[in-house]
Amino acid sequence: MNNEPMNTNESQASEIVPSMNESILAAPYSISTPNYEWDMSSIIKDAIIGGIGFIPGPGSAISFLLGLFWPQQTDNTWEQILQKVEQMIEQANLKTIQGILNGDIQEIKGKMEHVQFMLESSPGTQESHDAYMFLARYLVSIDEKFKSFDNKTNYQILPMYTNTIMLQAPYWKMGIERKDEIKLTDIEVNELKELIGKLSTSADKYIHDVYTREYDNAMNTSTAANITNNLLSVRGYCLLHGLECLEVINHIQNNSLEQSFYPKTISYSTVFDRQTNKTRVQALTEDDQMQEPFKPALINGKYNKIKSLIGYVQRIGNAPRVGGIKVTFANDASYTLGTVTSEVNSIELNDSVITSLEVWGNGAIDEAFFTLSDGRQFRLGQRYASNYRKYAVDNHYISGLYLASDEPSLAGQAAGIAVSYHMIADKKS
Repeated sequence: MNNEPMNTNESQASEIVPSMNESILAAPYSISTPNYEWDMSSIIKDAIIGGIGFIPGPGSAISFLLGLFWPQQTDNTWEQILQKVEQMIEQANLKTIQGILNGDIQEIKGKMEHVQFMLESSPGTQESHDAYMFLARYLVSIDEKFKSFDNKTNYQILPMYTNTIMLQAPYWKMGIERKDEIKLTDIEVNELKELIGKLSTSADKYIHDVYTREYDNAMNTSTAANITNNLLSVRGYCLLHGLECLEVINHIQNNSLEQSFYPKTISYSTVFDRQTNKTRVQALTEDDQMQEPFKPALINGKYNKIKSLIGYVQRIGNAPRVGGIKVTFANDASYTLGTVTSEVNSIELNDSVITSLEVWGNGAIDEAFFTLSDGRQFRLGQRYASNYRKYAVDNHYISGLYLASDEPSLAGQAAGIAVSYHMIADKKS
């Protein structure tokens, strides 16, 4: 850890932060919720959100799906998810899940490769038609395998469930859109439409039921000291790995795979470092009641983006620490959070977005370090404590933030900070 004094004036705002040892990561979550700020399904969501575009031939379309879920140079997406959550899962259940991945998921891969081969080598034949429809029916209810455990385990493997439904729906939709090339009958097309409709309905109910159950459990079992992060972790996890995927499924049901769309789900992080009354209020606010600057406003169908940041330095024993921050959005709405001082740093985002925020502290925030999508960086305060947290999610940007300094014992130093996430969509939408 580098604890050397650091110049924090504006000219140093772009200095590179040394890489941090992962062992010092401090991220408090509720007992049941895994560390959730990752998205192994982001490449799949990104493909659907951006619109898959025209792919010549159904065989090539199947090949595209295979590449999303079973990338050549790394583990498949289910295995990547399991690596993120397996430490939370009881050993007996873990063995069962690994059996599903080694059995059912591998079998799907093999069958899909066969469908690809048949569609490419024997297009328009009865044999290639039969291969496609056999797998289409084989995929029915495969998602049930990832919601067949106890409530706690089902919650922890929610991303595996949503990853699965994001395979089922596009495969069926591809058949509908390539029906003439695959030689599907009207009855078969209607069958596929019904499968997508049933999947959308059941997924909507299941994900909302999980969210409600875990939210209520956090409300009923948390103490005043931990309710903030317990609630935010449930909300963040279910929004990022649940409702964000539901948007994708609903889009597939109602639109062409070639059509792009703008995702509306915003998810939330937990608070680093100290939870206070003000951050507790944010955690207790219902999703549809959340407001700027934590949740950006939806204006003309798109979220208001952060335009600039002004950081206020609070001196503690002459050492620069984070006091407050002013967030200004694209429509010039601005919000001042924490403690305002005369020592300031600032940055204009210039149409870039915040891709990560790194923070250091121990009961308060010593330093906040922002990285933008154009490579620029912005530093506020100076690290001292070794506790460290990095806010970042694959293929998402930091869409909003909340900071509070309402802990009297900290003499104006910021106590806690949290962020919100949104899928990166503007590059295609």
